[in-house]
Amino acid sequence: MLLDLSNLNTLGFYIVLAIIAVFVVSVALLLRSGHGYSTKEADAHAVDFPAGLKEAHGRIPAFLWVYFAAMLMWAVAYFAVHRAEFGIIFAH
Repeated sequence: MLLDLSNLNTLGFYIVLAIIAVFVVSVALLLRSGHGYSTKEADAHAVDFPAGLKEAHGRIPAFLWVYFAAMLMWAVAYFAVHRAEFGIIFAH
């Protein structure tokens, strides 16, 4: 067997490795998210509010696309695993 997860120490090690990998990918995507949309573009497309406040409307960064996709996959997997429990709701 390639991965022996019967030992809790081994399982914990892989969980920590997964958390570190997710953190590294998250930071990389966050750092890269502003490269495609310059400050001048954000200023040009911004909505002005009183007291000098501005709200810019830009594209959705890759960070959010990745996390939206991950949340969608988690939701689908969660509902698949718990479909019997959710079936009670729609049984009426």
